[in-house]
Amino acid sequence: MADDILKTEVLIVGAGAVGLAIARELGDVCVLEKNESYGMEVSSRNSEVIHAGLYYSQDSLKTKLCVEGNPLLRSYLSENDLPHLVCGKMVVATEQGEVEAVERLFENARKNGVQGISLTTDVSESVSAKMALYSATTGIFDVHAYMKSLFHKARDAGALFSFGSEVVDIQKTNGGFLIETADGEKVLAERVINSAGLKSDIVANKLGLNYKLYPCKGDYFAIRGAAGKLDHLVYPSPSTSKYGLGVHATINLQGEVRLGPDTTYVDEMNFDVDPNKSQKFYESALKFLPWLKHDMLYPDTSGIRPKLQAPGKGFADFVIKEEMPGFINLVGIESPGLTASLSIARMVKGMI
Repeated sequence: MADDILKTEVLIVGAGAVGLAIARELGDVCVLEKNESYGMEVSSRNSEVIHAGLYYSQDSLKTKLCVEGNPLLRSYLSENDLPHLVCGKMVVATEQGEVEAVERLFENARKNGVQGISLTTDVSESVSAKMALYSATTGIFDVHAYMKSLFHKARDAGALFSFGSEVVDIQKTNGGFLIETADGEKVLAERVINSAGLKSDIVANKLGLNYKLYPCKGDYFAIRGAAGKLDHLVYPSPSTSKYGLGVHATINLQGEVRLGPDTTYVDEMNFDVDPNKSQKFYESALKFLPWLKHDMLYPDTSGIRPKLQAPGKGFADFVIKEEMPGFINLVGIESPGLTASLSIARMVKGMI
């Protein structure tokens, strides 16, 4: 091998929240990130929610890693004095036909081992509901502060980051894996961890694997003049959406309220928010926010999820596995991947 080839024991592709958490957990690694900084795509465009693990089946990685990750994340945020608020969340039944769906969700969450859940008819005056599932361990946090903390801890532990380094080729060699970037940088790694988010299928397929992600866009609308109206998150009955959790109301650390995300499969990376969607958002949220007026809504932001679930198809779990000796693949890490980031990092460490 030429002298200008960097050699490392472990290479991570991708510096989103999960890649950063893995780098912090492992320490002495090399991280290649195609963007000019960490966490610029999926990790920075979301609801910033600390999930509890209510929705998926007990045997799924999404459930296992979220239920483990929730207390890990809350502890990390507290220990490092990072902005967060464990404000709780209500999943509401706004009509009698939704009550059974919320009750089933409660039973599912109980089987999943979620702590701090209850069924209640005692909802605030700002929310319209016949009944709600209350999750006490759900919260919100400053994702950017979290990723900054992970980044600095990873660097302090010996991680080397190379930004603006898009992986264009991976070859299996006797010495491990030879990775080449768009700017001609070459790295020889004994092990590779693919945590490339929206491009994780492309990275995996360079080694002859066969994955396909289906980018799914979610738009958000903010609510003007709603600061202080809610002191917890409000989600609709799980029967209202096939591909996500339904348009829900979240608060930020300043108490401001926004609605979203919706779910739209897309073919391009466009983060513009269509203002014409405001009527649909208004009608969805008015069911549980009786004080909402249409003219209070304005376009806010959007994000794109790396879904393995194709349009019209059923549930798709996280893929986290060693596809071949030395190559650990993370594909389809959408929600609740942010909440699960520390538990995913522990899982990956256990595979090395």
